[in-house]
Amino acid sequence: MEYEKFGYAKLIEAVNSLEYDEERVKYISNELIRCRSVMLDIRNDIRKLEVKPIAITTKNAEINKMVEESLKDDSHFNQDVGREILNIIEEKICSPYNDFLLKSDDLKKHYEHCIELQIKLFHIKQSDKTGVTKKSKNGRMIWKAGEDKLLRLHSALHKEELTPEYKKDEILNHYVDEKFHRFTYVNIPMEPFSWLESDSSFSILVSELAERGAIPKQTKFKTYGEHFLNNKGKSFKNLSQKKNYTDNTNNTGDYIRQILDKIEI
Repeated sequence: MEYEKFGYAKLIEAVNSLEYDEERVKYISNELIRCRSVMLDIRNDIRKLEVKPIAITTKNAEINKMVEESLKDDSHFNQDVGREILNIIEEKICSPYNDFLLKSDDLKKHYEHCIELQIKLFHIKQSDKTGVTKKSKNGRMIWKAGEDKLLRLHSALHKEELTPEYKKDEILNHYVDEKFHRFTYVNIPMEPFSWLESDSSFSILVSELAERGAIPKQTKFKTYGEHFLNNKGKSFKNLSQKKNYTDNTNNTGDYIRQILDKIEI
């Protein structure tokens, strides 16, 4: 069996051909996984090797006799020596792979740090520009209902004139799934969404999404409020207090629930 080899220079060449840091992190992560898988195969195959009984000889007959007598009752000697030999073989064979893993992991951390700096810089710029500072895990909202329903939701909100129209990557860039995996790795600014109706109607939308299991219930208003601006271009305030007021005074709640029902959220 021929084992795949991994070269750091080749990895650098492939990474440099990618445009976005997010794509680079994903590519390096995949290479790390593949390398570890090959190493596991090598280790398993090495453990199948058979080490023959160890023969120790010297021209000194007296020493030969002493060695034979000292080892004749040691049933584990050959087993222990064989194990050490296999460990040495494994270390030598896996050395290039370990070197690749070490360098590649450092490179991955470098690009992850670059992404964090980009996010922090964008947050600072947005805070200066709008007074809105978004601080959620990974800088993104958690969405639990899948990419298709997420895009259909934003399409429906635009169709009903509740939000402007946004491009696919502009939408997906704001969200991660339950395991904090991003829906897109396109490196674009995370501009806040605009909500065109009342603050109270937005509060109902967030509450309904949480009740239907599409988003986490905990800190739902805080997290989603940080990614949307109200119809005056300002940040939302006291969203948890506004839901009942709107729901009890008009049919906005039913209207939003009908939108979510059609999407089967």
